[in-house]
Amino acid sequence: GIILSIYLNSKGCFIIMYSRFCSTNLPWKDGSCKHVLSGLSGIFYLLPICLPTVSVWDNIAFITQAILSIMAAYLYIQQPHFIHGIDKVFAVYNIARIMYKVYPVASLLPTIPMLFLFALSHYFKWKNNVNYWIYCHFCWHLVGGITCTYGMYLLK
Repeated sequence: GIILSIYLNSKGCFIIMYSRFCSTNLPWKDGSCKHVLSGLSGIFYLLPICLPTVSVWDNIAFITQAILSIMAAYLYIQQPHFIHGIDKVFAVYNIARIMYKVYPVASLLPTIPMLFLFALSHYFKWKNNVNYWIYCHFCWHLVGGITCTYGMYLLK
């Protein structure tokens, strides 16, 4: 069950991402998904800027990602807003950019936990379990920030 639903959710993720650009794509309309843990976890995308070797442009990208993530997952989580689409597009761009930069240097194995947590949070969204979704969303951002930091560290 869980593997099939993760596959189906990840397959449909890009279709949903662009077909409902301003949508939160969340099933909860009662405000239960607005939580400090998942909403402010975008701050973990600031971790790479702590490295002295990260370029100014990379710093700008990580700061932008953190701001967009917090805005989408906390400030505008309960309503349709263009920030949701911008956050999703920029997140895909930023992760792809980092993977492209790191790929010649190291294995992409460290990205597997981040991608698994992303898929798992979508699984719990599909199962309508807000508490597990909040936790997985938090973990995905935490591991994503750590993975980006590790990738940038490898480029020093």
